[in-house]
Amino acid sequence: MNVTFFIIYILGWLITVYFIINKVKFLKDLYREITESADKSSKKEAKIKNKLSPKHKLLNILKHVILQERISNFRTKLMHTPLSFFGFIFLLSPLFLINPLVFQWIMDIFLLGALIGIILALARRYILKVPRIIQSSTKDRYFLFHVLILVNVISFTFLMYLNFPPSSPLLFSINNLIKTNFSTMAIPLSLVGGIIWLLSLYILFSRIEEGKIFHFVLAPINIINTDEKDFSIEHIDIEKDEKFGIDSIKDLEFKDFLEVFSCTECGRCQEACPAFLSNQPLSPKSILVNLIDSIDDYRNGKNGKSITEYTGIESIWSCTTCGACFNSCPVLINPFKKIIEIRKNLVMEKGELPTQLQDILNSIEVRNHPFKGVNIDRLQWTQKLDNVKIIENNSNEVDYIYWVGCAVSYNEQAQNVAVKLLKILNSVSIKVGILKNESCTGDPAKRIGNDYLFQIMAQNNIENLKKHNKKIITSCPHCYNTLKNEYPKLDSSFKIEIYHHSQVLADLIKKGVIRTKRKEDTITFHDPCYLGRQNGIIDEPRQILSKFRLKEMELSKKNSFCCGAGGGMYWNEQKKYPKINHQRLEQAIKVSNNIATGCPFCLLMLQDAVNTKGLKNQVVVKDIVEWIDVE
Repeated sequence: MNVTFFIIYILGWLITVYFIINKVKFLKDLYREITESADKSSKKEAKIKNKLSPKHKLLNILKHVILQERISNFRTKLMHTPLSFFGFIFLLSPLFLINPLVFQWIMDIFLLGALIGIILALARRYILKVPRIIQSSTKDRYFLFHVLILVNVISFTFLMYLNFPPSSPLLFSINNLIKTNFSTMAIPLSLVGGIIWLLSLYILFSRIEEGKIFHFVLAPINIINTDEKDFSIEHIDIEKDEKFGIDSIKDLEFKDFLEVFSCTECGRCQEACPAFLSNQPLSPKSILVNLIDSIDDYRNGKNGKSITEYTGIESIWSCTTCGACFNSCPVLINPFKKIIEIRKNLVMEKGELPTQLQDILNSIEVRNHPFKGVNIDRLQWTQKLDNVKIIENNSNEVDYIYWVGCAVSYNEQAQNVAVKLLKILNSVSIKVGILKNESCTGDPAKRIGNDYLFQIMAQNNIENLKKHNKKIITSCPHCYNTLKNEYPKLDSSFKIEIYHHSQVLADLIKKGVIRTKRKEDTITFHDPCYLGRQNGIIDEPRQILSKFRLKEMELSKKNSFCCGAGGGMYWNEQKKYPKINHQRLEQAIKVSNNIATGCPFCLLMLQDAVNTKGLKNQVVVKDIVEWIDVE
């Protein structure tokens, strides 16, 4: 390696490191400038809370930066992966000293890959105009970025080949031709190549803030600081917080800033969003783009607007909090958490929410359940069972507590799930009891935006459950998620084991404790969002249905399509827009007229779609436990 190349290479390294540090500093300074202008006495730290372990960060780099795990399209992966690896070639260039031949071949392969990647990127954005990329993008922020990357790749390759001849015959011939024709230059050709590369590198980084290309630096930082399995929502501090939720960009946390500037505007979030795909007024991509626009307006002196003036009110009340946007984002951005934070401000600060949702919050507060106008005894359904243990003070006689949940307690069809489940468990001598004073977990209140009401409900339930300290089984994924993931974050001493009924039944089948009869029927399983995507319970329901001929829908497992009930939207009927549950039913009946699910709300939503479409005698929707017959 000659001295000129070595000096140029070190300079390139220094430029890269300087600008990465500089761009992160720019983001922190911008964050402080905006947030501190809101309240001079309360300075927010430009830090990320709950940082992951080094092992987790390295795993995220491997999965989402290098291997691009969440990009399934081959053409898109072909575009991104070589570019990522080409960056590593730059970092690993000194390896030429160890094995020149191997390094030359690597250079040739990834040069070609990088060039193909840039050409594909330009083609799909400006020639093919892929809809998910073009839709909901207000500005073209990428053309300059692609051109600068192209110049940088070519100039770095030119520099490398002047010092290390390429391995392929064609590139070797071109290399020799260049050297021969320019051998009489007063300035060494390698120095010219180096200057061109350093200039292109400097321009690339110095212009990076002028377009939406900040993700080039920030997306990897966001990836290594995000837990892709964490769908939980931050709790407010009732005693300390003086303002709730997000009303303007001044209320954003630093992680929100990082995510906003990491967005690539690829549109995968909206392509997965059930509300967007059902033509409702929500695009998760637009939420991020609008936040960028609000920050741009602030920097231009226009800083008086509320967030909802950018996002729109109807879009905020269309989100089902299913998490499909977060699950599909290649750089691990979570739009639905920002939507819930905006809801918190609308509900807790301004009292602005749809009347239907205010009614269910009132019902939770007064009746301990979200079903407006329903006043029957919560335990009335237990009359359908011959013997059931109702727990008030002493729970020593039971192995598990069955957390019934509001949907099962107050809907007759959903009650059949509990009755069948308890009969099966009783038949194999598993002792299960039901709390006499069970109440709503608070999940609807939290997702609608009333975190204060959620915490009141949660604290009462936590105190009650800790007193009994028994393992819990529930049929509702929303209850499961709240008990397992939300309550421990509210009270670190809450460490009770929580099981969805599919986990318990699948385990009993696996151990041979219960055996199910073989069925010749074809069946399809609808994965509830809060069961499969958000909690990874995917295999267990399918194990229960193993005696059927199970056929999967195109959108299933972690990529399942929402039923439309989550986030309180079960009670927020939007008559002027297409319904999400109708679209999901259409997807299901393309595969089978027998539909199984593992959530009472999914059950009710899909059954409602069946009834509305006049398919009551043709399509059967049941919970997994209702479909099986035990030998």
